[in-house]
Amino acid sequence: MSAVLVLQTARRRDVADDAALGAVARALFPANVVAATADPDRTSRAVDLPVVPATSASLLRLMTTVDTLVVLGGRPLQADAGTETLGLSAVYSVATAYRLAGKRVALVGVGAGETTGRGGRLVRQTVLGSALTVLDSDASAAHVASVGVPPPFRVGPDLAWLDLQAPPPPPAPHGPVRLPVGSDELSAAGGAAALATLLRPVLDAVRAQRPSAGDVVVQARRRGESAGDDLDAADAVAAALTATGAPATVEPAATTLSTRRDELGRSGFALCGDPRTMMAAAAAAVPVLGWAVDARGRAAARELEIPLVGAADELPGGVDLAVETAAGRAGSVHSAARRHVAAAGDVLDLLTLLVSEGDAAAHPAAQGASTTTSAPGVEGRPAPSGLRPPGVTR
Repeated sequence: MSAVLVLQTARRRDVADDAALGAVARALFPANVVAATADPDRTSRAVDLPVVPATSASLLRLMTTVDTLVVLGGRPLQADAGTETLGLSAVYSVATAYRLAGKRVALVGVGAGETTGRGGRLVRQTVLGSALTVLDSDASAAHVASVGVPPPFRVGPDLAWLDLQAPPPPPAPHGPVRLPVGSDELSAAGGAAALATLLRPVLDAVRAQRPSAGDVVVQARRRGESAGDDLDAADAVAAALTATGAPATVEPAATTLSTRRDELGRSGFALCGDPRTMMAAAAAAVPVLGWAVDARGRAAARELEIPLVGAADELPGGVDLAVETAAGRAGSVHSAARRHVAAAGDVLDLLTLLVSEGDAAAHPAAQGASTTTSAPGVEGRPAPSGLRPPGVTR
């Protein structure tokens, strides 16, 4: 029976990280799965797996007991920005040690950022030595290409989508207007007052077009170590909205990604500012409008056909048209969510094949691929596996 170590490098965990980890563990059963995260105790309670700290020492101690290292999600292929519990140099060192010990290494759903010099070389060597690489976005693929890794690349959705396969709850037109928020996106938006200024016209438009919608509920986004910061952020936004004449209450973060989806589904309207609350809202089939704070949020909104406010690609008709469009697009946004669920299943199939040493060419997920090529390994060595499919997964 094979043993797999799943490393999640994100320093501030979201319930979607737990969902992705749980999906991998279920798919790889009966393999023995051990996780490494920034918050081992909470992760272990959430997914019922053995979990160790995501440190180089912990990972290297486990090297003799596992067959495959899977780096799952996060943004490990970027210069250290403080968002990851293990930086690029540490990820490269650990991955290289595993490969030299004859272990398989996979990068699944990982993000990349702009790197130069030594950082670019570490990204290139880490990716070229991976038996399976699935990047999280076209932007990440562009960054990887810029450091000399030859395209094409496989780009796939967040495996957390697999926790959102159940049908959405019944529509709730009288439900609250729900606004999930975390401290990160609040800071990127310029603070509570700036966000309230952006969203107050949106709330007025929602009230005018959907008078049955309930009160505003500002919900903290994350639990665990980030819970306090996110609750403070939610409190600040609720106070700022209330000061503008839009009374708002605060709720704690959802306990799981599927619970987040259900809470959004029982809402009359949703306002989301980060990709992982957008994904839950899309799966809930609730009218949803995105407030863009960074490139990743804007990209997620475009992929899911969610209209945006506060961005260069905002609809030209302003907030009134944006709210009207959000209400009309709930069905198509949910269809986009279903496509992401299916594509996430394809990525998980490839990972399962790698762990079981299967032949990708014989698997349905690989049918129709133009070619399957082996990329060179680090410093001219062969890659550990031929399972390195080109092309784009969506």
